[in-house]
Amino acid sequence: MLPVDLRRLDCTNPGRGPWKVVPDVRSRSINVRHQRSRFIHRVYYGTRTERTQEEAEVQATALCAVLNALKSKRP
Repeated sequence: MLPVDLRRLDCTNPGRGPWKVVPDVRSRSINVRHQRSRFIHRVYYGTRTERTQEEAEVQATALCAVLNALKSKRP
């Protein structure tokens, strides 16, 4: 069960925090990158994944918003 604050999270806005959404056209992915550690989550799009670029952007933005919200809720 998610905390009440996370259930009301706006996943259309990545928010403020260490995680940023960065498109990578060369590898056909939308990257969610941590500013300090440079760790990357990749959300691929294209024919193999059957995901459009817009769908990948929505998924990456939601992932970024959740990661930033979790970071801000950590004590």
